[in-house]
Amino acid sequence: MYLSVSSEAATQMLPPPQPYTELALIRHGLSVQNNNRAFIQGSGPDSRNVLHRLGEIQAKTGAGTLLGMGIMAVGRYTSPLRRARQTCNIQGRIMGCSDIPVVEDARLGEMCKGLPELPGGMEGRLREEVETPQFWQRFRREGWDCRHGSLESKGETPREVGIRSLEAWNDIADALEAQPMPLRPGWRPMGLVYTHGLAIRFGIGNILGWPDI
Repeated sequence: MYLSVSSEAATQMLPPPQPYTELALIRHGLSVQNNNRAFIQGSGPDSRNVLHRLGEIQAKTGAGTLLGMGIMAVGRYTSPLRRARQTCNIQGRIMGCSDIPVVEDARLGEMCKGLPELPGGMEGRLREEVETPQFWQRFRREGWDCRHGSLESKGETPREVGIRSLEAWNDIADALEAQPMPLRPGWRPMGLVYTHGLAIRFGIGNILGWPDI
């Protein structure tokens, strides 16, 4: 037996559209090590690697931009690294959402390029020592599966970073979807996610299925 349903009836049978959860992926402001490009930085807990004074200005300016876009924070999530947490705190004060608890998630951390105290680690070393022509040849050849540092030093591949970033974003979206969204005319509820450049780049690449880096 075949059933036919008119388009009007089919429309009436569909569930009402559900509001989707939006996330703002926010890279931290310029850090001290960002400003000193002679050294490799990554996911290591370097207590000296805090926001540069220009990075603090960037964080404040970014908060104004978010407010100008009508974005209202309904959740705050951050990488454990200090430069990301500082950016989160600065923007929370300006945006008036400091009362919203901040959730730290290690999956939002920057790409690990090998911890310096372990064999093969790249972080904290001079770029000229580790980013050799041979390294870049391997980087171009292996693409998404090129491991930075070494497995022993906990170095990651772009693919691994993309997978963990996307998993974190999905979990954050699920958590926000489970809570009631405030309705404030003219404002756009959004989860604020404070993370890092490569984590964002490879996470989005994972979503889009980019064939290479």
